[in-house]
Amino acid sequence: MKITLYQIIPEPENRYLIFSDLRSIRAASGGHVPAEIYEAVFSGDLDIAVPRNAKNKMDQELAELEAVYVRFNVSHPEGFRGRSMTMSDVVEIIRSEKESRFFFCDRFVFEEIKFEKEKADFGRL
Repeated sequence: MKITLYQIIPEPENRYLIFSDLRSIRAASGGHVPAEIYEAVFSGDLDIAVPRNAKNKMDQELAELEAVYVRFNVSHPEGFRGRSMTMSDVVEIIRSEKESRFFFCDRFVFEEIKFEKEKADFGRL
């Protein structure tokens, strides 16, 4: 599974948004998640074991996202340049060169969002 993990850049003007929920970030940012305050801290393939017995595609995707969360909190992959995954982080699941989806790590769920990744900082990768 190929992913990119984005975390809020720990600059003074962004610090109050780190660890914030989706509603708070949208309220502070005109209703969207501003990619320009994020940096990519990992991009690559993750070897995660996810059972293939999900009832539907949505359940399968949720299981994958939960496995990603565990991986970035228990056993950081090689090349990871961030802190443990938490609320306010954005996960890009890359299915193909033309198909990516973005998920915000919220309080208890992953919420699919629009995210302009070309505005994020890729300097640490």
